[in-house]
Amino acid sequence: AVNGRIRSFNKQTGVADGVLNVNPDVFFESVMPPPASNNFTSDPRIRYDRLTGRWFLIIIDVPGQAGALPNRIMIAVSDAGIITPSTVWTFYQFQHDLVSPAGDTASFADYPTLGIDANALYIGVNLFGTRGQGSFDNTTAFVVRKSSLLAGGPIVVTAFRNLVANNPNQSGPYTPQGVDNYDPAATEGYFIGVDASFYGRLKLRRVTN
Repeated sequence: AVNGRIRSFNKQTGVADGVLNVNPDVFFESVMPPPASNNFTSDPRIRYDRLTGRWFLIIIDVPGQAGALPNRIMIAVSDAGIITPSTVWTFYQFQHDLVSPAGDTASFADYPTLGIDANALYIGVNLFGTRGQGSFDNTTAFVVRKSSLLAGGPIVVTAFRNLVANNPNQSGPYTPQGVDNYDPAATEGYFIGVDASFYGRLKLRRVTN
């Protein structure tokens, strides 16, 4: 999954198998706010979850094509581990500033990351005034309950906002990366990122509930 294309490949030969070869704007059209002509997708991330045998794919949209508006994080979930022409994908979305606790209404959520464990998807974003160019505002982490995705929704999403301290030190994880953990007995989740105030240091955040 890259900007502009989602494509499947044969694992044995490494050759594109033609099963999935689609523009992500088309793939995620059902959960993008209209009009499609004034919107596009960006920054996909994909994981195969060996615990459930499903593929999880996330991507953001850019409403107004300028990245100056609050945007959506969209999720696609496969119904099986092997991608075939009959694979059924289920699509979800949430607007980043509306997730409880609501906030960051003047920001654009950029550079989404994706981690997965037995309990949840862990999605981190950087917040800018304008897509990747305006002033950096902060970072947010979203925890999406995996069981709500597998059950067909409604999805359960919790936001952890303002991960970078609003003080002169500006310490906290920049581009918080959700951490993969394939321990089926996992009870905690994690985000990790470079410290916004000191690039030689990593900051770890633990989600215990």
